[in-house]
Amino acid sequence: MPPEKIEIEPKNIDAAAGEILGVLEDTSKGNLIYFKGWYGFGASAVLNLVAQRLKSSTRQNKFDIVIHVDCSVWKSMRALQKAIAEELELPHSVMAIFDRCEEEDDFSGIDEGSRGVIADIRREIFRKLVNSIFVVVFHNGSRRYIDLYDCGVPITTFLSNMMLWTWHGRFRVDLDRILEDGEKGKMKSQTDVLLYASPQLEDEEIRDLLHEEALEVARCAGIVKPDDISHKIVTECLIYMTKIATDLKTHAPNYWICDGIIQGQCISMGYWQFSAQKHVLGC
Repeated sequence: MPPEKIEIEPKNIDAAAGEILGVLEDTSKGNLIYFKGWYGFGASAVLNLVAQRLKSSTRQNKFDIVIHVDCSVWKSMRALQKAIAEELELPHSVMAIFDRCEEEDDFSGIDEGSRGVIADIRREIFRKLVNSIFVVVFHNGSRRYIDLYDCGVPITTFLSNMMLWTWHGRFRVDLDRILEDGEKGKMKSQTDVLLYASPQLEDEEIRDLLHEEALEVARCAGIVKPDDISHKIVTECLIYMTKIATDLKTHAPNYWICDGIIQGQCISMGYWQFSAQKHVLGC
């Protein structure tokens, strides 16, 4: 059965987070909720804010546990499972299993991207969550649909647990160019609700949205410093990217510099560092 499509009409990141929290409180909507953002923009920033509010001690909600896992920069299923275990604050004796398995894989020459989940950790995660009402906020940076049950997270239609997630939430507009064959269809068959934000925004609202995306870019690249690169410049670059309709990860830093958006004295080491960092991190 295809997912239920729900259009929300927020004018900014803050309003979108508020509307999504309302959807999460409505148990009739299903367990698995996908947020597309504004044609792919803003999804990561919205999920970050949703997780922050869910974890706030001042906010009452129905969930015993909130798990926020940002794997926008994809490494492996092992890294995903470890991020979940860290969020759950599993005992040191359990976390030590990761170190032992990493040493064994290093010795065997298994590359990082091929390292899978650990069965013992899977059981520990399941035991921690099976009797709880929880929500997972998940940024999936991989090229395929991820069933978190593989990591030990029991999200099923028979329980009240939920997952809010996005795919390549930072700066990926055209998923068809990124995902492996058949993965988009798998996502639709496994997801209960497809949430997307109405694109009907005023120019100033679009600029504010891209400003938030720019902050995400800078944080992801690790260069949010007063003397390094201005997120205002990145905002202009994002606007430019929307006009040339290309994938930001692949070409944007080159276009920004070579097309003259970043000119003269602005071409400092910070900008070249940003370009290099984006290619390395896959932001």
